[in-house]
Parts: sequence; structure tokens; C-alpha cells
Amino acid sequence: MKITRTESIFVGTFFLLAMAGSLVGAGLIEPVIAASDPLSAVMGNQGTLLAGIFLELTCAICVVGIAMFMFQIMKTATPALAAGYLGFRTVEAVFCALITIAPVSLIALSRMPDSASADTAVQVVLLIRSFSIGLPLALFFCLGALCLYPGLYFGGLLPRFIPVWGLIAVALVLVMNVAGQYFPIQLEIKLMLALPMILNEIFMGFWLIVKGFNQNA
Repeated sequence: MKITRTESIFVGTFFLLAMAGSLVGAGLIEPVIAASDPLSAVMGNQGTLLAGIFLELTCAICVVGIAMFMFQIMKTATPALAAGYLGFRTVEAVFCALITIAPVSLIALSRMPDSASADTAVQVVLLIRSFSIGLPLALFFCLGALCLYPGLYFGGLLPRFIPVWGLIAVALVLVMNVAGQYFPIQLEIKLMLALPMILNEIFMGFWLIVKGFNQNA
């Protein structure tokens, strides 16, 4: 099938928006809800939380958009990988949306007349976010990536160094998250292991916007 420049630009833009929404959204939300008194912190930072919620929901929408476009693009050359990518990234998008339950709930709880009695509810919603943002979200992201990059490589859709870079990067992310279930990993090390994946998706996003997919694939 012929891949239009519009499709390439959409996919590239979605990759960049998803990455920005995830990183910036979490950067706005996490410091507020991680406070020793989350409800008091939320009351003074509702605008910040709402901006973070919007960005994380934008990420979820863009993840679905990427999956749908890439399914159409990959299904001719690598149909099994295309179907796997669509399925795994759709589930990932569900978790991306699920993690916004915590900040939304905390805003609602902070507006209750007797917010001091909401400690149990606060702990529950924070636990839901912590669980969702942990291994499940990372696992489905990695499973999707393990479908995407071989599809890009064997389909010849992008220069080979991009999917090879992506496969190495996703292996680091997978090792980091699995190892993190058994022993603590310092934040600096996590950032080092995640950085190749972040840079790969940013680079790929700009490549698709500027150059597009390989029309000779």
C-alpha cells in the first residue's frame, strides 16, 4: 500500500505528543500527589493537576492513534506483528487513562466538607495509580514495541538503524522494569536505562514528520 505524507506526519506527531504527554503530565502530577498530605497539596495545585490530567489523557489518545495508523501501515507486510501492536498498545492506552483516576479522585476528595476522613480513599486511588504506572503499563508498552520494531525492520518502512536502536532500547526498559520488581533501582539508573527509548521515539517522530515512511518498502 502507498503511505501518504499525511499518514507519516500524523504518526510522527502522535509519537511526539504521546511522549510529551507522558513525561510532562507525570512531571506535573507526581510531585503533588506524592506530598505527605496529598489532599492539602491538591487543594493548592488544582490547576497543575488538571494540566497533568489533560496531558496524560492526550498521551492515551495518541497511543491509540499510533496503534491504528501503524496497523494499517504494517498489516500488508507483517500482519501478525501489526495485529499484536494494535492489541498491546490499545491495552497500554487503557492503563494510560486509568492512571488519571488518582488525580481526578484527589481533586474530588479535596473538595469534600470533611476531607480528613478520606484517608482510606486517598490510599486506594494512589495505590491504583502506583500499580498501573508500574509493571503493567511498562509491560504492554514493551510488548507493543517488540511488535513495532521488527515490523519496521522487516517491512523496510524506516532506515534499519531506527528499529535496531528501538529494540536495544526496549530491551533496557524491559530489564529495568522486571529487575525493579525484585530490588530497588536508583532513579538515576532508571533515567539512564529509559533515555535510549525516549530519544528513539522523539527521533522517530521527527523523522516521520520530516522524511516520512520509506515509499519503496
